[in-house]
Amino acid sequence: MLYSKQINFKKMNKQIKFLSLLLFIVISAFTVDTFAQVTLYFRYSDPVIVAGNPLKFQYKVQIKASATSNLTAWTVRSNFSTTAFVGTQSSISLVLDPAFSSVSTGFNPNPAVAGVAPLKNFTSSGATGALIGVSVSTTWVTLLTVSMDVASPCDVAGLSFVSSYMTGKNKYKPVSSNLNYVIDIATTDWSNQGLGYLAPASTTWNGSVSSNWASTSNWSNGVPCSSTDVTIDGNSPVYNPLVLDQNVSCNNLTILDKGKLTVNSGKTLTVAGTFTIKDGGSYINNGAGANTATVERTIPSDNSWHFISSPVDGALIQPSFAPNEYSTTFDFYKWDEATSQAVGYFPWINIRPPTGSTYASGFVNFEIARGYLVAYSSGWNSTHSFVGTLGNGNKTINITNSMNTYNLIGNPYPSAINWDNIAAINSSLLGVSPYIRIWNSTAGQYATYQNGLGLSGASNIIAPNQGFFVQAIASGILTIPNAARVHGTQAFLKSTPADLLKLKVSSSANTYTDEMIVRFDANATSDGVTKWNSLIATAPSLYSVKNDENYTINTLTAVNSNLVVPVGFKAGANGMYSITASELNSFSTPTYVYLEDLANNTITDLNSTAIYSFAATTSDNADRFQLIFALSPLSISNNVKENTNIYSYDNTIYINSNESIKQIDVYNTLGQLIKTFENKSGSVVVNMNGNSEGYYIVKVITNTNVYSQKVLVK
Repeated sequence: MLYSKQINFKKMNKQIKFLSLLLFIVISAFTVDTFAQVTLYFRYSDPVIVAGNPLKFQYKVQIKASATSNLTAWTVRSNFSTTAFVGTQSSISLVLDPAFSSVSTGFNPNPAVAGVAPLKNFTSSGATGALIGVSVSTTWVTLLTVSMDVASPCDVAGLSFVSSYMTGKNKYKPVSSNLNYVIDIATTDWSNQGLGYLAPASTTWNGSVSSNWASTSNWSNGVPCSSTDVTIDGNSPVYNPLVLDQNVSCNNLTILDKGKLTVNSGKTLTVAGTFTIKDGGSYINNGAGANTATVERTIPSDNSWHFISSPVDGALIQPSFAPNEYSTTFDFYKWDEATSQAVGYFPWINIRPPTGSTYASGFVNFEIARGYLVAYSSGWNSTHSFVGTLGNGNKTINITNSMNTYNLIGNPYPSAINWDNIAAINSSLLGVSPYIRIWNSTAGQYATYQNGLGLSGASNIIAPNQGFFVQAIASGILTIPNAARVHGTQAFLKSTPADLLKLKVSSSANTYTDEMIVRFDANATSDGVTKWNSLIATAPSLYSVKNDENYTINTLTAVNSNLVVPVGFKAGANGMYSITASELNSFSTPTYVYLEDLANNTITDLNSTAIYSFAATTSDNADRFQLIFALSPLSISNNVKENTNIYSYDNTIYINSNESIKQIDVYNTLGQLIKTFENKSGSVVVNMNGNSEGYYIVKVITNTNVYSQKVLVK
């Protein structure tokens, strides 16, 4: 005689579509004592998500009896939502435990799948009425394992038994008086009743295995579902950026510094809660739909200058970037191309006019693809937020060529952009060799990039939230294409340009630096990039001179024999400076490069000595240096001339000279004058007792030469 009991599984998470799993077990049993009541228990246990492509969801059907009993026939049926599983008939399999498969007949491990909208069902049966008995003991044993393909663990998240379906159905009366067999649901052990995947409350992407969202190994706490708070972290030792190749949902989403997230074409990311991109995070949406988010930018509250741009459409300037009430604790500028850069004119327009107590008009929302200059004093929170619809699709901005020709524009996306891509499609407005200038507050300089050459930290990759200058050769609509978006700050440069020299100056007086390039290109379409002075008075300035113009990047046609290139230098503060040469190996033919210090009357072979150190003050003549490019080695004397020798021993400095000495100056490494002597001749001994140990610069001025030497005092 057959008895049956229906068990219903239901997804409990209200934010996830209900998924019902109905499992029927029809069992016939007999015992030695046909009048003794036997209770048969069953449960569903050991749910697991099995890695693979596709993923598999598995669980076991287990049984036991109150007394040892024999089964003769059984049937298993299951109904499930079509949205939960992928594939058709071959996606579902039932595997009998060996203890049962050895005696069963007629079992179908690949059950038929019938479409019953909106559900599908399968049925698989053992041999009805078989005389071969299978013993069921009083401990739990596995009858069979159910396995089916799923697109994501979230498809079976929250499945569990529903107690309301058990009420009043705990006993089944035997139909035949000679069989007293009872299936007792009420006393069944439900301790392992959770059948589906348990959606984590929160989880963090580490990308340690692949870029696949559905891979459990890529997450700290399992694959997220629609109720999960998700964090994308890009600081794992082994990191694969997250790429969505399927539609996904989550609750809150946060992309941290270095975190990268891409939505592929045709796919959708749904964020039910808040979407936050921290400073340094990156997001590219190639899929369907728009995302509203908060994008954070960290700006130190130390009055330092920063170029910014909004990565969202329609972001408000107030209150995150300018207080609602008039204040003098910040500056927020936009650039006016229609105003001259000549002395006496000021192209910057501040939201906070120099006089008055109200803000200027035209500062309500960030303009799309417009750049701004800001600075904040102490008391401001260093985290500023852009709130709105994340920038996506091609963006345009009007640029003009009416007066100073420069336009401050900005990156309109929550990811970096490739300037080379933008320059290629806007040559009618920017020319064939366009460049960008980005303010680098760390170096204290305008970082510059042109045709594969970057100075002071600039490259073809422009960070999110970043403003930058371009020079227009004509007025019109500049396009920033969606295709320009890239992840990260790593420069995707072409092969290293040939035939160039790069100089960098640094100082012990402060942390500011400056850089310049002299490049040789017979096919050059530009003279280079002219020098812009720093916004910081104490920053050094280094540049080359051509045709009475100062250049950050100076492009020349060829290296002629003993070519001389004037180099200008202005100290931002008194102190010791060092000029470091690099890219000397880039020349396609043997080239010998020398740096001549006209103030000290010294020549340094940069091919053998790439660093030249010297003392400088803010009052020094800017026309101090020149570069000499030669096609064969020059015959030059050493830094220490035969006529004058400067050295130290312990705490004493010795100067021997065959020339008449007008003055001797001793500086510390901060550029501070420690000792000075006048009108000396022959051998001079300088006792450094009372001065701290370390390096000092000795400057000797004679009637005909100036000598400089670094010495160590112990």
